[in-house]
Amino acid sequence: MDTVKSAQFLALLIGIGIFLPGVTAQLGCHPISILSTTFYTTAVRLEWSTNICALSYMVHQFVDGNIFAEFTVTNPVTFILLPRLNCSYNNIVIQTIAIPAAGLFPDVSTNFTIGYNGDTEVLHLQFNENDRSFQWFPPIVPERCAEKIQYYIEFENENTRESVIITDTSFQIPDHPCTTNVINVTTLIGFDISRSDSVTATALSPISRKPPKHNLTLPGIDTATVYWEMKYEPNNLCQIKAIVFDVTDDTGETLSFQTEISVDTLLISYIFENLQPNTYYTYTACYIMASADKRICSRKEVNFTTLHCESNLRVDQTNDEFIVNWDRCSGNVHGYVLRIQPIEPVHFVPANCHFDLSSTEIILNGADTTSYNFTGAEASFRYTIELLTHYKESTFTDEISIISNERTPGNLVIRTSYQGEPSSPYDVTLKASWNLPCNVNGRVQRFDYSLTGSLNSHSIVSCRDIALSSGSIDVVEGQVTFKAFIPDIIPSFNHTLRVTTVLTRHEGTTMVDLGAPPPAYTSPNWHCTSWIY
Repeated sequence: MDTVKSAQFLALLIGIGIFLPGVTAQLGCHPISILSTTFYTTAVRLEWSTNICALSYMVHQFVDGNIFAEFTVTNPVTFILLPRLNCSYNNIVIQTIAIPAAGLFPDVSTNFTIGYNGDTEVLHLQFNENDRSFQWFPPIVPERCAEKIQYYIEFENENTRESVIITDTSFQIPDHPCTTNVINVTTLIGFDISRSDSVTATALSPISRKPPKHNLTLPGIDTATVYWEMKYEPNNLCQIKAIVFDVTDDTGETLSFQTEISVDTLLISYIFENLQPNTYYTYTACYIMASADKRICSRKEVNFTTLHCESNLRVDQTNDEFIVNWDRCSGNVHGYVLRIQPIEPVHFVPANCHFDLSSTEIILNGADTTSYNFTGAEASFRYTIELLTHYKESTFTDEISIISNERTPGNLVIRTSYQGEPSSPYDVTLKASWNLPCNVNGRVQRFDYSLTGSLNSHSIVSCRDIALSSGSIDVVEGQVTFKAFIPDIIPSFNHTLRVTTVLTRHEGTTMVDLGAPPPAYTSPNWHCTSWIY
């Protein structure tokens, strides 16, 4: 290559599974530092740093082929991710010449083109400026890669060439029993600590005036779920056969787990049970290769402690109060937050029976035993109680649904009978009873009620709305008897009265068949025009 291109900097690496140490080239202006070079399964990542020097570069020499490239990059720190070039050449030498271009500080990469003269085809590295991605075109068929890579850089400052030769960059491919040299495994390992069982509760009896006691107990947090990701080339002849995962506590006792995996395995998880509270654990993951059962280990020491709760949350209910009790969890607990919220809709709450819990929040800072009492246990409510404990950056939540003595509001039963003389309006006697929703602490409560009706005659068309009755009613009695004057009843036809009851904010609707009055009755005041015969 005879021409030196203008741009900012070149770093081109071709190879596999190695890491280059940091290298600094002292130039006439400011140093350039190669921070790291990482070879992945399908790509090469190069990260470098420059101060205020703007550099251009070109590849000077590529044994067994020609390669050239030009592009500009961001200062002072940037990286490129190059697709791996799987080649059939050994002892490849890459030489880079970089020339400072004073005053040139481009902000983004503008161009990147690489040509590789192989035996039968020319490959181009396409660069997308939007996402800074590179892709070989046409795709490269994997072949056996070089067993050695030699890499050095020459910098040229104005008219003086300053060469920095990375002398020890001839790397032998790491020894492993693979038939190809392109395998790489990346692990991302984390922990989820969860409870080993779910919370159960028995609903209160719907007919009991004195609800039975709730006895809810949260089991201990004694389960750790360990998960990690494995990424490797799925078409490699060298594959991972199994993975061994060891968890060791601070006493030296080891819990071991081994599983077989396939080439499409991306996520593996395993549950270690019966971990002790306040115990520190470390983990080691080893990958068993398909050939010769050789292990390649990824070892990290990460301390984590389990969180254990015994008899953590108990909710007792009496006639007019919930009593919430809990004990402190062992482990690194930052505090508790107790939230109590009723379910929607909130408008089904009778007056004198309602305790607004919509914004109740009690913050407890790790007390050994704490209880909280609140009155107004509305029977047609379901309360949600959450106990939150904070373990490091995790939050454990228990949500307990307490179904209290739930009765259907507006459950109206009406019995009717006709009274009156022929040729005169009839009085209809209705007896209404409710399954009332609230009995607070045994005290008799009175609620206002009103009944309205709409009258039909063997037709789906409503004739008129009728105010039937209104008044007040005792909670304990739960019924009322009254007479309603209903005009315009046509003799010899069955009539249906649609009765709506409003008990404070409880609403319910029932249909009452009034039957047919005697045929001698006639209505002198008939004025409905929408009857259908």
